[in-house]
Amino acid sequence: VLRDLPINLPSPQTSLPQHRLIGEVYGGYIIVECESELIFIDKHAAHERIIFDRLKSRGHDTMPQLLISPLILEPGKEDSALILENLGILENLGFSVDDFGNGALAVRQIPSEIELDSVPSLIEELADNIRFGNRPGSLGRDDEILSTVACKAAIKLGKASDVREFAPLVASVLSGEITHCPHGRPITFRLPKEQIEKAIKRK
Repeated sequence: VLRDLPINLPSPQTSLPQHRLIGEVYGGYIIVECESELIFIDKHAAHERIIFDRLKSRGHDTMPQLLISPLILEPGKEDSALILENLGILENLGFSVDDFGNGALAVRQIPSEIELDSVPSLIEELADNIRFGNRPGSLGRDDEILSTVACKAAIKLGKASDVREFAPLVASVLSGEITHCPHGRPITFRLPKEQIEKAIKRK
């Protein structure tokens, strides 16, 4: 749930349109009623964008968690080399990783946003980001890495949440503060009231 993540969702500075938070469907889509439309919010994409923006603006001000014992990963020699060659990027995000020999890595510290069981797949994806960064039409390498971390930290689809926790996230959407995920996919789908009424032959 959102409260399990060490992140403060921002409060918008502008006034919000009148709205009512209805709830959540299919474990991932928040429904908000406004005067003239229903707004469906992809909670994972919205949360990912908020975390991405916070990581991007935070710079070196990391909030790491030191592991009691190192997590030993074996991504292979090629991926290990890529990670070790780019430690500066990872350290800025709160990672502490060193060479454990024979293609293995010792992860001693991770960002506070990340759950421990997400680290193996995250390291694999980070190696891919470094390898294929700056592809045409993609984010730059550093932003791709931030996006990967944000995606792993964001609340997952299919996991029901307490709707009372959605208010700050909904406010960020209704204020226009966030509109798209880091890769440009829309966060919301809007269904006008007029379209609903036409579909049921009221208009």
